[in-house]
Amino acid sequence: MNIGEDIVWIDIPHPKYAWEFRKLLELLEKKNFKTLITARDGLGILEICKLLKYSNITVVGKYGKSIEEKLIYDIERMREFYNILRRLNSKVIACIGVDSASLRVAYGLKIRTVCVNDTPKNVKLCRLTISISDYLITPRCCVENFKKLYNLKFTKVIDYDGIEERSYITPELVDIKLHYAKRRDRINIVLRDVEYLSSYAISSKVDIVKIIEIIKRSFDNVSILLLARYEEDYGKYIDIKRKFDREVDIIVPRRSLLLPIYLTCVDLVIGSGGTICRESTLLGIPTISFYFWDEQMRYLNKLGFPNMYSRPSQLLENISKIVKDLDRYCVDTRSMLTRMESPLEYIVEIICKLL
Repeated sequence: MNIGEDIVWIDIPHPKYAWEFRKLLELLEKKNFKTLITARDGLGILEICKLLKYSNITVVGKYGKSIEEKLIYDIERMREFYNILRRLNSKVIACIGVDSASLRVAYGLKIRTVCVNDTPKNVKLCRLTISISDYLITPRCCVENFKKLYNLKFTKVIDYDGIEERSYITPELVDIKLHYAKRRDRINIVLRDVEYLSSYAISSKVDIVKIIEIIKRSFDNVSILLLARYEEDYGKYIDIKRKFDREVDIIVPRRSLLLPIYLTCVDLVIGSGGTICRESTLLGIPTISFYFWDEQMRYLNKLGFPNMYSRPSQLLENISKIVKDLDRYCVDTRSMLTRMESPLEYIVEIICKLL
């Protein structure tokens, strides 16, 4: 970076934002903006960034598992952010952030803040970030809950008709999905637990074994892709795979780095209602949420995307209904995606206005 250049700071604290901000980086570069990219170590974030060919990433901090660890790592991240920014010979015109560490440091250094947030239910994190942000970029379907829950008096809300995952789930990916569906010779099901170490769902878990039992009793010619949330889940899932050895074909990948690509070869997703469920729904894959049924999932359902909520007691009935008539529940979402907005253009527009 040259002395006197205006810099846009982008922080990547979660895997989804490695995908989302890659396209944002391209848009900013077309406008000749220079960027400082920071990323947290953990959850496969750095590996995804490498696969997506990010360059010059500054690794700052780790992912905290317990509430106390989150506090300690946030303090360490803030200290390191502060030192990095104070050493720069350029002016940082904006921080595009998600978590509290980056946005709080930017606020303290009088850098304009753009908070990207689609999770009003994450109350504790939102209280730390939204009130100190100059801008909140959020899906239109989330605005009402943000206004109910938080003081937005000093934050300008920019909403868009879509969801964050639309920034990287494209009609071209749906092309691949539809091509796979024509050649399907068995049913591939993705199964993923709740993000139980996140601050808004801490300690929440479901009985994965029970769900596999339901699938085993009901269907032949099925493969289950069992996706570990965290490193410590991998060993437990290998044990589950052994338990069902020769009864169910279970695949437990060590890392799930290219999920949006993997999903193009999947027929049904069963998850907690978070990122992977939104990704699969956008791709037109029948998707069952057994935990969250928030404003974004309801928004997609209303538009005709193939997602549903199911209580654990209804899982067998709903899985059976979909698997017995997959083609009926799959949706060609290409035209729907074309009409849907992503947040990226709005973020670039804000940055341009800050000059």
